[in-house]
Amino acid sequence: MARAATTTDVFNAIAEAKRREMIGLLNNGKYWTVSEIVGRMKITQPTASKHLRVLRKVGIVSRYDGSGADAGVRRLPVSTRQASQEKAA
Repeated sequence: MARAATTTDVFNAIAEAKRREMIGLLNNGKYWTVSEIVGRMKITQPTASKHLRVLRKVGIVSRYDGSGADAGVRRLPVSTRQASQEKAA
């Protein structure tokens, strides 16, 4: 069973400037494809995927079904993150 993300994990995740930029981009609540994020942020697909993986691991973003460039992510509201962390505990 995976452990719940700690406050330290979250702060470590958002310490990276590109991840903070990504969170700002995802802040409107819509789903973004990885291709849209890559195009908007002018980063490579592997870089975007790496940062999204870290943000998903700490519960800042969620993913919807899809594969590759069709996969999408959005920022989770704080209440949703807290609920998912409580379930994992």
